[in-house]
Amino acid sequence: MTIAFQSAVFALIAISFLLVIGVPVALASPDGWSSSKNVVFSGVSLWIGSVLFVGILNSFISQICSRFFRLKLPPPPGGGLYSSSEGPFPSGPRRRGFP
Repeated sequence: MTIAFQSAVFALIAISFLLVIGVPVALASPDGWSSSKNVVFSGVSLWIGSVLFVGILNSFISQICSRFFRLKLPPPPGGGLYSSSEGPFPSGPRRRGFP
């Protein structure tokens, strides 16, 4: 399953690279948009499909890892984003000038 996911991500990167290079070249050609419209739409459709496919595979792999291997992310060092236990809004005295 991991090899399928890695292959899908590689395909997504390859399609993205081809679209980044190919769409401006196709639009700059003498015939322009009218001759390359179908190719661009096909490439964009393939890219959208591969994004959805990678997302679905990612959810399957995360389910497999969490169920079978009991893998959980470790807590961030230092207690998370905020060092105090009060979170982003401390309940201490208010500073002057703030309501």
